[in-house]
Amino acid sequence: MRQSDLKLIDHKFLLETCDLDTHTVNSYQQKNQIFADKAIAKFYSFKDMQNFITANPDILNLKNSGFAAYISYERKIEIVLYEEIHKKQYENLLIKNQKETSHSKLNTIDLLNTELFNKTRFINNVCKCQKFIEEGDIYQVNISEKVIISKEKLSYQDLKNLYKDLKNSNPSPYMSFIDFENYSIISSSPESFLKFTFENNELTVKSSPIKGTAKLNEENILDCSEKEKAEHMMIVDLIRNDIGKISKTASVKVIELMQKYKFKDLFHLISTVQGALNQEHILEINHARKQNEIRIPDFEKIFSYCFPGGSITGTPKQKAIELIEEIENQTRGLYTGSAGYYKFHEGGEFNILIRTLVYDKNNQELSLHSGAGITADSNPEKEFEEIELKSKNIITTLKKNNISNESLSDKGIYNT
Repeated sequence: MRQSDLKLIDHKFLLETCDLDTHTVNSYQQKNQIFADKAIAKFYSFKDMQNFITANPDILNLKNSGFAAYISYERKIEIVLYEEIHKKQYENLLIKNQKETSHSKLNTIDLLNTELFNKTRFINNVCKCQKFIEEGDIYQVNISEKVIISKEKLSYQDLKNLYKDLKNSNPSPYMSFIDFENYSIISSSPESFLKFTFENNELTVKSSPIKGTAKLNEENILDCSEKEKAEHMMIVDLIRNDIGKISKTASVKVIELMQKYKFKDLFHLISTVQGALNQEHILEINHARKQNEIRIPDFEKIFSYCFPGGSITGTPKQKAIELIEEIENQTRGLYTGSAGYYKFHEGGEFNILIRTLVYDKNNQELSLHSGAGITADSNPEKEFEEIELKSKNIITTLKKNNISNESLSDKGIYNT
């Protein structure tokens, strides 16, 4: 294999995963860290990457080869092919001490003494959604608010410090720190979008949607709220339908239904749907040094059927996507997109990019989204409280790092 392209050396990727069935999502036990090293090539579509691998099957001779990628909500993709992807049991590789905090030398403002998200606009949008629901256009839709936190140049070290502190203040099962050409991603995502594994000599895919949120002192809401349960079941049915499109007949199963998980400051309801990929959605690439062909998911097809995730769109899915575009009236970018990896000989996983800070390097813009699922029974005030709750730990971390923008304490002109 040729040496990595020098232009790709700085493409850094870290994804942390935790099996949800361990019930340790609020600790660091039984976690894995996935690191990518020695970049080979970069692509802007799954199809181009797959064609490259087919034309260069020697890549598969490397036992640790694979790729890392992110995909925006609007399906803009950046993929980096690596010679080595390492999966390790959890080690404190980024922080020397969990009580240690990092302090950037950036301008200071008090983020918590101003209304970060636009409450009036969000509540108006909730009411619009409920009107569409009343008219029968949709059953449920997820809408979000965006705020630009900073419009200043942030260094790699600034961003790494943010990730280190976020990891301390808001440990989550699918955290990621990605530093590619156009964007840096600092994510404390709790949600797995697609997980690919080999089970009984079959390629299987799992999806674990989150739908249902409650504060730590309001845990019983998730046990007794018919609204939360109905909303969750609609998304489970949607995910079953999506997974069914790419799986063998009768292989789709709900292996975990509406389980309650404790996170740092809240509870979530989570289910897991599993299916065995059908042959149409598996690439078989001739491998010169092995008798058997290497089977790789056809990511181009799979993402065309399953992306974006149902938990962050709504149901019916296509109608929800259309209404999100109309109501939010802006692009989501990487928010509610996905980031992940695939190791050709072992499998891989993609999260959903929620609870995520995105740094646009071209515009020197650090932004944050937060969203909530809306149904006919939604209370607009409560839904706004939910988007604040979901972003609370991130905002606290930003304050600790003194990330700033004067507009936030002035007229909020960057609240977009």
